Amino acid sequence: MKLHLWFEAKQSGDMDLSVKVEKLSADGRALLDVSINEDTGVRGTTSLLLISARALDATRSTETEPYLLQGREQMLDQGQVVPVDIGLWPSALRIHANESIIVTIAPVTVQSTDLDTGTGIANIRLAANGGTYEGGVNVSFLDLGVTTGSDPPYVNNQRIRTPPSPNRGTHVIHYGGHYDSHLLVPVASNSSHK
Repeated sequence: MKLHLWFEAKQSGDMDLSVKVEKLSADGRALLDVSINEDTGVRGTTSLLLISARALDATRSTETEPYLLQGREQMLDQGQVVPVDIGLWPSALRIHANESIIVTIAPVTVQSTDLDTGTGIANIRLAANGGTYEGGVNVSFLDLGVTTGSDPPYVNNQRIRTPPSPNRGTHVIHYGGHYDSHLLVPVASNSSHK
């Protein structure tokens, strides 16, 4: 899937966005599923895009799959409205009669680099000397992830500063008229499944 939108950022030269396309039941409820994209359990697909990194590689991009150049920054000027192609993670959805899809666009929430993930989530017990030990020997242990600040100093010494969010002011999505905003959904038909 590809989402083509026209964006304007008021009071900012950039925006960091999250896109989610969900399948809805006939009565409008989100259909849940085990998803590899996120831990939300939502049946659908997602994507993230920093608008200043929207430049496409014209030789690799296709109508359904935009290919970002990465490394080329295009900041927005005040009042500038720009077209943006957002590629979504591959997904296979069977949409039955009366079911629908919904597109949600939201600012990305920047996770603090002080937030422990991995060892900060589970109790991991290691030999305090950092090595192996022989069975039957009285060994001191170090418990990682039990409490905040339980990481060894070398973990905290590698932390980087949390980047500031570019999301400020008002984000405007333009559609209709000469703004051809749309969601492109490839359709595969199979006569054995109706």
